[in-house]
Amino acid sequence: MARKLKTYQTSLGFFEQAIAAPSMKAALEAWGADSNLFHQGVAKESTDLHYLRASRLATLFWGIYAMVFASTAKGFGALIEAVNQVGSLFYGGMLGVFVLAFFVKRCTATGAFVGVLAGEAAIFTTARFTEAFLWYNVIGCAVVVAVGWSISAIQARN
Repeated sequence: MARKLKTYQTSLGFFEQAIAAPSMKAALEAWGADSNLFHQGVAKESTDLHYLRASRLATLFWGIYAMVFASTAKGFGALIEAVNQVGSLFYGGMLGVFVLAFFVKRCTATGAFVGVLAGEAAIFTTARFTEAFLWYNVIGCAVVVAVGWSISAIQARN
């Protein structure tokens, strides 16, 4: 008879990591952890009920969001333009985080997080003064990389 797998999760670095394993020891080995993350409070066992509730809440949120957007998007024009306008508010920040993760070897989680906050602030500030929404991606990515790299470099010195 097959053993029942339990679900464990931890948040280390950039990623929320989850694994299905038969025991805490097996989860720690799969994560490559040198210390017991469960005793440190960094990792925990998750229940199926938790994931069921989270998925239902996410489905409800995106369903309401889609209905509200569909009913208010009449003034945006063509659908592709509406998607680009809304997406441009967030894509620059995401692109900046990926650039940091792939090309800046000593990037820290704090640097990336502060960089994303600064990038989104720059995007929304730019959006108040111009309607050139395709430039939001470039501005957001540049600010995220610049701020994230700077914060990471400052943290590396300390």
